[in-house]
Amino acid sequence: MHLHLEPTLAEGIDLQQFDAKTRRKLADKRRMAFRRAIERYSEEQQLARESYDFYWDEPGTSRH
Repeated sequence: MHLHLEPTLAEGIDLQQFDAKTRRKLADKRRMAFRRAIERYSEEQQLARESYDFYWDEPGTSRH
């Protein structure tokens, strides 16, 4: 699995050309994109674990 990060304005742009408020806003936007990606990854991992447990806990299936 891979993490999909949403593109932000901060990527590939010299942030020094913006005022402090805009730099903070861009940094917050980037931070939230990372946070969403981490949450999405965590949810995918949980779903994979639950799916695995569900499959192997079904009657007639064997882990061996």
